[in-house]
Amino acid sequence: MSHTIIYNRLFIKAKDKNGVNYYVPMLLAGSNNCTQINERTGKEIRERSWSSFKWAAGGKNIATEQEILTKIDEDRLEMMKNNSEYDDKNYGYYSSIRFSGRSCSSTTFSAFRSYFENGMKNAYTIEELLKHGLNVVLYVSHYWDKEFKEAGLEKKPDVYIKTSEELIEKTLEYDAYYKKIGGCFIKFSSDYSVDRFLDWLKRERKYNKPKKETVFVDVDSYFVLSNDNGFFIKLTKYGYKYAYDSSTWLVKKWADQKKAEKYLENMNKKRAKADWQVVKVREKARIKV
Repeated sequence: MSHTIIYNRLFIKAKDKNGVNYYVPMLLAGSNNCTQINERTGKEIRERSWSSFKWAAGGKNIATEQEILTKIDEDRLEMMKNNSEYDDKNYGYYSSIRFSGRSCSSTTFSAFRSYFENGMKNAYTIEELLKHGLNVVLYVSHYWDKEFKEAGLEKKPDVYIKTSEELIEKTLEYDAYYKKIGGCFIKFSSDYSVDRFLDWLKRERKYNKPKKETVFVDVDSYFVLSNDNGFFIKLTKYGYKYAYDSSTWLVKKWADQKKAEKYLENMNKKRAKADWQVVKVREKARIKV
């Protein structure tokens, strides 16, 4: 069955003078039935390209969050109306769309809707993209030349967007002009620039995560996990580590008995039980919370 595969996203956001947020749902997507040659490896892969996903914006290149989510919800209701066997768990099967790495039947409606919600939540402005050498282009495809001529429309020039204001103004202008015909899209000027930007994002998220502050408290007593071998330190790939002295800094300690019991309960679900018990140690200590 022919369907669309979504490989990645990079939404663009802009705010108008009235404080209304607009979004361009940019997706790396393509058909499962077509192939192309990968420029980096030279291997044949399924075709894919970056473009505004106009379907989600109601046939436009740019829309508000409410418009995008409403369109997705309306599509679901339409499928429920036309197919008595429709199931949210198989949304991709009925809509002929899936995420890369999943099948159509395993692409749920919840996952699909959340994909766009999170895309808007993590969207970038034109100014932020330009700082990384990523140009955004509003263009009119020559594949619609015949339709333009028949409708008496001119082929407007490509616009390299420089500001958020220009994105909203020009995109709304082009969308309105080509509303009945289509053929107007938003793209990135270079796939290589997008790949480079996404690689930078991965490094930023990996190495610049906000460090969680370590907090220590002084207590008169604390709780540990104990069995016949000793006192629990941590789980390992092949079992667990333990110590013979509960006071050693390696032993995992809790100031709250309920938290210790909850940890033990979760641990028993993951691994075979090793007769661990929550034990109270009546001595002063400084422990991490």
